[in-house]
Amino acid sequence: MPLPRLVFTFSMLVQMYVPELSASWREMKGRRLQNWGGTPLRSGLVAEPLPAFLEALSDRLVTARVFGTRRPNHGLINEYDGDQGIMAHKDGPIYFPRVAIVSLHGSTMFEFRRELKSEPLLELLVEPRSLLIFQDAAYHELYHAIPPRFTDTITARTVNAPSLTAAAYERSLRISITLRVVPTVEERQRETESKGES
Repeated sequence: MPLPRLVFTFSMLVQMYVPELSASWREMKGRRLQNWGGTPLRSGLVAEPLPAFLEALSDRLVTARVFGTRRPNHGLINEYDGDQGIMAHKDGPIYFPRVAIVSLHGSTMFEFRRELKSEPLLELLVEPRSLLIFQDAAYHELYHAIPPRFTDTITARTVNAPSLTAAAYERSLRISITLRVVPTVEERQRETESKGES
């Protein structure tokens, strides 16, 4: 399985203004979450406008053609404090099968697994002010997770180990901004109607 098709990362060096959005946080297990752009449903996205700072970030991703000719229309902001993480999961078929994640403040370790409870197949130390994109097999076939712990140790599975400067990284508060493309309810309806006509 060719590694570049699974996951790649590069420095974005973002200088972002993220306004105070304290009223928008929703408490989740092991993190806090904000949802922007609308509500994703099986029938499509019930769309709402993105806030200006996410539109500005979307502009950067459009310029870099991260989603090809598509423009991100949905954003999640997660806040992880210290040893917090997220359980292994797949994002599912309602999204365009590519994910762009900007990390701010602290670092963390992303794990990719073949099975829900199997050992990690590979892992990636995601540093502050970086952009992580995964797609193809990493999206469709592998589960991804952030293990809950205070320290991330670099191992033989850490695919970006050659570019790192330490053997272990202490975690601190981390903000992640996940941008995706979600077909809207109207787009899903048009797609269904066009299939019915053909």
